[in-house]
Amino acid sequence: MLIVAGKEILEGLDELVEPRRSALLVIDVQNDFCSPGGICDRTGQLKAPMTPMIANVRRLIAAARAGGVRVIYVQNTNYSDRRTASPSHIRFHVVKRGYGLEHESTLRGSWGWQFVDEIAPQPDDIVIEKHRSNAFIGTGLDMLLRANGVETVVLCGTATHGCVESSARAAEGADFYVVLCEDACAAFKQEQHDAAILVMRTRMEVVPTSEVVTLWSPATTEDAA
Repeated sequence: MLIVAGKEILEGLDELVEPRRSALLVIDVQNDFCSPGGICDRTGQLKAPMTPMIANVRRLIAAARAGGVRVIYVQNTNYSDRRTASPSHIRFHVVKRGYGLEHESTLRGSWGWQFVDEIAPQPDDIVIEKHRSNAFIGTGLDMLLRANGVETVVLCGTATHGCVESSARAAEGADFYVVLCEDACAAFKQEQHDAAILVMRTRMEVVPTSEVVTLWSPATTEDAA
């Protein structure tokens, strides 16, 4: 830990992800984005395998639970009547995402909106519904983190270049420490993932899942105490 201008600055990864000060954000690991038959698969956008990412997200969740780290699920949510969609947001989905006017992703209550079975939340888990890429916009996420003394957010999920990066940047801008597990994130094309990781590595901690899992193991957390 560093002391600068009388302020304590967390330095090493072990300090950043210490369980009492960190939370795991599981972002948009939903059927529409990650599963065969989801909208990204049906519209031909799902070009990269999601299975390795899902397996690593599952490892992170298990380690977080074992180490006493709060797990927060972030769930992209839309409505068939587009009640939360602005004109610019509709354009993004129709034109840039290529859904067309006849499709919409993660419609509330649909199979595509649900989390992938392998990482589904437990009954007492916190689920934050969001309506934009950035998980902090229009949600209570910031308040929830600060109310629970969270200083560091550990991010995983989809898509690396979209909702994960948007949320990581927002967290950094809100003065949280940010740790990104690079192999527990995925994009619809490998080059999208690689480009996002390249940029984020210059601004925040980008590490393999294994490093965080090790630090969250009960033996490691007991030693730290």
